[in-house]
Amino acid sequence: LFGSTLISAVASMSVDFQVAHREKRGKQGMLRAFLQQHKIPTAVSGHIRYEVARLLEAEKIISKKDVDVLNLLSASDRDILWIELYSPILRTNALLRISDCMDDKVITDIATSAVKWAVLDAGEKLFIPGKDMIQAFCILT
Repeated sequence: LFGSTLISAVASMSVDFQVAHREKRGKQGMLRAFLQQHKIPTAVSGHIRYEVARLLEAEKIISKKDVDVLNLLSASDRDILWIELYSPILRTNALLRISDCMDDKVITDIATSAVKWAVLDAGEKLFIPGKDMIQAFCILT
């Protein structure tokens, strides 16, 4: 039983590999035909084919929208995850690095004075179809 299960798993992996390899070859063949059909110079064509081959071999980045189970997390757990994901990127922003060294009250004053606050009554329209928006809104409920 163990032997047949192992053979079945290996055969399945082999088929998966062959299918993936065939798809990759098909994509590269389509690219080659496209470049030839449009008479792309050899130097450019070679560079493009090399880059595509390199990118096809690269590890695919999984986007958060592809991971449905993240919606099961509590809001606080998602916040913790987003902080871990986006902190390294945000730390590269000069304005955010400078503001990190400033007093929190100063940052709060800058943020609240830079925002135009508007209170809307129930039923009042904020977004009007066909009308261009000239500012962004942060909606608090």
